[in-house]
Amino acid sequence: MPKHEKFRRTVSDGDTLVHTTESYHESLTQIKVEREKHIKTSKQTVLKDLIECLEHITDGQTNEMTIKIRATAGHPDLLTKIWTESRQTF
Repeated sequence: MPKHEKFRRTVSDGDTLVHTTESYHESLTQIKVEREKHIKTSKQTVLKDLIECLEHITDGQTNEMTIKIRATAGHPDLLTKIWTESRQTF
């Protein structure tokens, strides 16, 4: 086995994707579970929707989150939030 390798599985849990990443350094060293949710928004509601995206931080469910905003002509505006649900280190 190479010195460092990662394996990632993704499954759907309703409207949320669940990503499980296993990291190996000769043996299993970490398992990280992240959730990803896409939220349609608009220029009129983007601030409200962005604040609502922070719920997992403010209620203590996670301390790590990435939020992406996509505004492409001809497509609905989209917020994507990815937060770490759990991380186990061995």
